[in-house]
Amino acid sequence: MKFIQIIPFLACALVPADGARSQTSFDQYDKTIPVIEVEAPNVQNLWNRAYWHEENTGKAMQGEILETSFDFFERAEVITTANQAVWTLRIRVEDAPALCVYFDNFHLPIGSSLTFQSEVGRFSSPYVEGPIDYSENNDHGHWVSGEIPGEELVMRYSQPIDL
Repeated sequence: MKFIQIIPFLACALVPADGARSQTSFDQYDKTIPVIEVEAPNVQNLWNRAYWHEENTGKAMQGEILETSFDFFERAEVITTANQAVWTLRIRVEDAPALCVYFDNFHLPIGSSLTFQSEVGRFSSPYVEGPIDYSENNDHGHWVSGEIPGEELVMRYSQPIDL
């Protein structure tokens, strides 16, 4: 899976990617998971631009795409058991109010899943989106996660060993 863009939004930062998997149990171990640090834009400039945009066009600006490219499967930590393989990676954009991941070549095989979670310890209860499965696939291959609050998210992709 390649991440092509990261979008730090005013309310979230968007990280583009393609491919995925999940596990819903997260703990303090998460801080040892590999991290992709994406250079943050000037957040105050983004807010100023958003206010101007809404005032002058009547449309709300959702965020800013941060261009980046990496192979998720090469950068993520993988843990393999007798039945499944799980890849885990953290994505961080300093001072982002929230993050989204944008996939420009999204396809999940049947049996695989993708989960996003807020960073450990950020909130009293972690914010979790997922698991996402093959039913989200589409012909154009574009897909975006929902907003994950905070400047960091944990992304997990899992699939059966025989997939």
